[in-house]
Amino acid sequence: MNQKGFTLIEILIAITIMSFLVLGVYSMVDSNFVTQTEVTREDREYLQVQMAVERIAQDLEQIYSPLYFSAYPTISPNQQNQQNNFDGGYDVKTNNFPTTKYFPKEQVSNLPVPLLEQDNKDELIFFTTAHRRRLEGEKSSRYVWVRYFIDNDTTEEDENEENKRPKGLSVLKRKVITEDLYRDDIDWDKGPEQVLMRGVKSFAFEFWNRKTEKWVQRLRELDGEDKEIPRMFRLLLVMIDQAGNEYNHMRVIKPHWPFFDAAKEQKMLDLANKKKPGNQNQPNSNSPGTTGDNNTTTAEGDDEGV
Repeated sequence: MNQKGFTLIEILIAITIMSFLVLGVYSMVDSNFVTQTEVTREDREYLQVQMAVERIAQDLEQIYSPLYFSAYPTISPNQQNQQNNFDGGYDVKTNNFPTTKYFPKEQVSNLPVPLLEQDNKDELIFFTTAHRRRLEGEKSSRYVWVRYFIDNDTTEEDENEENKRPKGLSVLKRKVITEDLYRDDIDWDKGPEQVLMRGVKSFAFEFWNRKTEKWVQRLRELDGEDKEIPRMFRLLLVMIDQAGNEYNHMRVIKPHWPFFDAAKEQKMLDLANKKKPGNQNQPNSNSPGTTGDNNTTTAEGDDEGV
């Protein structure tokens, strides 16, 4: 055994070996830290997409309109002519509910029919029952007006955070009206606004056309009552994350209402009511030219029994 200790060369070799070991451990720790940061960021953005899509799905699944379970009232040709000449209302009879911009019509039981509006393919306004009160005693119900739309992203990015997103992307926003739902002057500029997602490259609603069995991008391309109560929605979304990766997301959404041909059912009910004995069109006994006993018409001035 050498009692003089280690030589300089042995010490240098040991230091070199230890340096490589420390460098390897540091590289592993740094790599794990970077991986953790990237995974956390990707999970956060993926969760943002999922929460936004689920929010939209929840609202559309609980979309409300009485036309899903009833029809418009059946009116006679004479009433139709009066309605065409009537200015400022939907129904010719006295409405139980005054029509407004967002409730322009009524169904057969005088329930107001909410408006379903789409000005652009990336915007939709509808009435839903998906609202929940946040505070006890809050002046709101489960009914709520919802508006989804795309807006320019004016948020300033953090200089310390690496961002490879291209410029000119949009944000997906949600606005709600929870109070005074039936007023005529709903102002969307005053409603609370929520940013659901950033980095949106494209966003669009599509609707299932049962007649052509194809998806269309405009409500006006649907037929009949489907313009007011679509049976299926499709959500198309393209998002770019902070790393510059592009994600395509598609979701088909179906309202919870079961399929029910309300117009056909209403026609059958009207026909059944007409066939009831008490609803037959009988001559009026008090009408001019009739007698109350046998409804026999007699000429004015003629002697009975001649």
